[in-house]
Order: sequence, then structure tokens, then C-alpha cells
Amino acid sequence: MSFQYTHTAQNAVQIVRGIAHETRNKNVPFMAGSIAYSAFVSLLPLVLLLVIAASALGGERMVSYVRRVTESYLTPTGQSLLTDGIGQTGSQTGLSILGIVVLLWGVLRVFRALDTAFSTIYDTQLKNDLLNQLRDGVVVLVSLGVALLAVFVAGLGLRFVPNLPFPGLVSEMLLIVGLSIVFVPIYYVFPDVDLSLKMVLPGAVVAAIGWALLKAGFGIYVAYSSTQDVYGVLGGVMLLITFLYFGALLILIGATTNVVLMGSRPVEGAR
Repeated sequence: MSFQYTHTAQNAVQIVRGIAHETRNKNVPFMAGSIAYSAFVSLLPLVLLLVIAASALGGERMVSYVRRVTESYLTPTGQSLLTDGIGQTGSQTGLSILGIVVLLWGVLRVFRALDTAFSTIYDTQLKNDLLNQLRDGVVVLVSLGVALLAVFVAGLGLRFVPNLPFPGLVSEMLLIVGLSIVFVPIYYVFPDVDLSLKMVLPGAVVAAIGWALLKAGFGIYVAYSSTQDVYGVLGGVMLLITFLYFGALLILIGATTNVVLMGSRPVEGAR
């Protein structure tokens, strides 16, 4: 029994070392920075479009709702900026058109950066046709959108369940399960190799656990830090970029985990 535990521990250490080696060798942190920048460029026009839609739909009731929903995630400075934007009215057609154009451009950059990163990690050549790129784009757009929504909802949904034991732990467990399911399509579709669901699940779980820890860590930091209060908009932007960077890094580490567990480098069976 002791030998089995020792052997298992040695295998775990070898896997962790393999992931660390591949992460450094494939320059994963640099690729995560590229993805984070592209995602940030996409988020700005997306927020603009959401603000315009909220302004058109709701007035004071929408402002009150946004304040209530974001009170656990934004400082008073951030809430004020967001609700002031919602409360503004006027001619916003030009801004909405510009926002859509920039959003599409940014989203395409995210897709391209992710496709390039997965090709590098799996040692395959980047030669997807337009149809495959569109398919990958739809998958990642839906998956990441649902992932971000899950991170947000996880902090709110269980507040409406009375007398739930250990609500914080239950929330985190549900978040990890939900994110694991959401991330599976990304790890299945983006690599240009033939994979089974069993082969992509470990990376999805690793990324999901990482995102749950990231969400918890940033929640604690925002609650007790004065960064946004001191630096205003710049502090909020810094926090957002940092979150996007580590989120992208965790997704790529998940892909690296799958490659290491497959034990084949370079990968055969490119599709």
C-alpha cells in the first residue's frame, strides 16, 4: 500500500514538472498575454453596447438593479462609473455601430490568438480553413461567455436559497462543475488533432479549479483593497487586465495538462 502511494505521488510530481516544462518551453505566459489583450479590446465595446441597451430599457430601475447586482464585485467608484453611463441618454447610434465593429475585430483577434496558442501547445500547424475558424470562434465565444456568466452568477444565485449549509463551499463546488462542463468544448474543438472527451476533461477541470480560485482571490482583493478607490478608472482597468491574463493563462495551462497526460509530443493524427 505504501509503495502504491509513493508511486502515485511520484507520478503526480512528474506530471506537474512536465506541465511546468511545457509551459516554459512553449512560452505559454506570453501567449496568454496576447489573448488577454485581445479579450480586453473586445470587452470595452461589449460593455458599451450593454450600457446603451440598459439605458434604453430601464432608467432608474435599471440603475438600482445594476448597483444591487454589482455591489459585491465593484467598489463605489466602479459602480458610480457604470451607473452614470447607464443613466446617460442621447444620440448613441454612432457609438453602438463603432462598438459593434470594434467588438467583431477584437473577437476575431481572440479566436486567432487561441487557435495559434493551441497549435503551438499541441505541435500542430495552423492551417484551419474559414469554416473551421468560424466554428472555433462560435465555440469559444459561447463557452467563454457562459464561463464569465457562471463566475458572476455563482456569487449571487445561492443568496436566494435560504438555510443552505456551507453556502460558500456549495457555490464554489457548483462553479467548478459548471466551468468544467463549459470548458470541455474549447479543449475538444481547438486542437487540430483527434481527441476524445476523456482526453480533454483533465484540462477542463484544471482550468475550472483555477478560475474558481481566481474568482475567489479577486473577490477578496477587491473587498479589502483600495486600488480602485485610489486610482479610479485606471485601477479598475488594471484589475480587469490582470484577471483576463490569469484567466487566459489557466486555459492554456489546461491545454498543456492534456498534452502532458497524453504523453505524445508532437501529437499525431492532425485533423
